[in-house]
Amino acid sequence: MTLQVNLFFRDPDTCEVTRVEAPAASAPHASEPTLAGPEIWRTQLWSSEWAVQHGAVFLSQLAQNDLYVEHNQLSEFRDECLFFVEHSAELEKAAGQVGSEQTIRSRLANFINAIDQAIEKKCGILIG
Repeated sequence: MTLQVNLFFRDPDTCEVTRVEAPAASAPHASEPTLAGPEIWRTQLWSSEWAVQHGAVFLSQLAQNDLYVEHNQLSEFRDECLFFVEHSAELEKAAGQVGSEQTIRSRLANFINAIDQAIEKKCGILIG
């Protein structure tokens, strides 16, 4: 299976989650804006020992569950994603090269694109 990125709203009264839509591509040449990586990336990449030691607070949650990033957490999640974009080569190497650096950067770009859209729509993002 493949991890996907979606936008969601949470009902403030019932806490029920409603998936809104998949994020749109951020640019005309962008493709696959909903991809977050293969299922194995939950443990071998996003919550790898190196990622956790270097601040993967949100992404490391994927080891146990799908990741729900609430609207008020989007700025912090963006910071985490930007850090891993800057250090994607180290992340790739430390995770045992489960994916190419380019693919890792592309999936992180999908997260950042989803964050931008969630901020605009006042919703959260779901990775799972």
